Amino acid sequence: KLKWGVPIMRQHEKFNTTWMKLTAGFPTYEEQVELMQYLPVTSLMTNAEMSSYLTHFKNLMGQHYDLVDPKLEGIEL
Repeated sequence: KLKWGVPIMRQHEKFNTTWMKLTAGFPTYEEQVELMQYLPVTSLMTNAEMSSYLTHFKNLMGQHYDLVDPKLEGIEL
């Protein structure tokens, strides 16, 4: 969520303002990772944003995971 989701969601003014307030007190990467358990990111995304998130993830991590294309499973986005 932190690496791919937060940059996408920071394009929204309200999310970005909240993120900036929260991270002002959590300057380290490790503390930001801990914060992720309390901050919704992917559940706030539109279909297009989720698609972008998953594309970034697949491009960098896909070789480590067996990712399935939703369209191949009969799921229309």
